[in-house]
Amino acid sequence: MTTMLLLSGELDRLGLTLSIAGFVGMSGWLPFRSQISAVLSSLAEDTPSVEKQRKVVEYVRELLGLEPLDAGLRALEAPIWLAHGEEDKKARFEWGVQMRDVLVGMGMDVRWRSCGGLEHWWEDGEMSDLGAFLVGLLSEEGKERVDGVER
Repeated sequence: MTTMLLLSGELDRLGLTLSIAGFVGMSGWLPFRSQISAVLSSLAEDTPSVEKQRKVVEYVRELLGLEPLDAGLRALEAPIWLAHGEEDKKARFEWGVQMRDVLVGMGMDVRWRSCGGLEHWWEDGEMSDLGAFLVGLLSEEGKERVDGVER
């Protein structure tokens, strides 16, 4: 559900984006993925990422019965780290791939790790990758984002 919070623009509306350096998702899926994909498919291929993101946020806000957003979309600039077990039977692997593809199609910065042989759980290599992602967020670029300095 964090993805829906992100795509709804609520983090921006509430002014919470300056303290968020990135997002992490494990064994996840994207609610309303086919509808969001349809929004993206309706746009010209050369549509700028920021416009794709705005259209998706507008759609999600309407879908959820939220007022139009006046704030910017800073939260969508944050990098996203996703991982999914290829043998996951609770949240199917293909659902994670579909979520990744939609987010990438929006022009978002997505880091992806598929875990062969893994069900709905975690593994050491996955945690190492996650740790490296988090350390990267604590680098100067990550600190600048949290401190509110534009990249």
